[in-house]
Amino acid sequence: MRPLHVLALLLVSIIFAGCSSQGEVIRVGEPTVEDADNEQEVVIKGHEITNEITDESNIEEVKKVVDQIDSIERPDRTLSEPPETFFELYESDNSVSVFQYYLWMQPDGGAILMDSSENFFEADEENTATLKEALE
Repeated sequence: MRPLHVLALLLVSIIFAGCSSQGEVIRVGEPTVEDADNEQEVVIKGHEITNEITDESNIEEVKKVVDQIDSIERPDRTLSEPPETFFELYESDNSVSVFQYYLWMQPDGGAILMDSSENFFEADEENTATLKEALE
């Protein structure tokens, strides 16, 4: 009977390993920019990842905020300054970036976000505070 117990435990372990999550991680980084020739706009060249957040509650908070942000027209005033931060939802098991955003804080406590397709979004003060806390 003992070998059957070992076999059963082994099978249960294999089943649970196959049902694991996608290995979601929030990667946070510093944007790299260069000045444009006209000096009225910065050019985002990329980013350097400085932190990975694996806490599931923080990941869920970021995903909720991203679902709630509103699409807006391209805000010229925002692009004259470099973004404060970069963040992405990354599935490490699949090596896939689900979404990527650059974030500019606004004087009113809200934020402007730009995704990897250069679409712009606006987060209100409450969602921005949630993002800031989750990305720390």
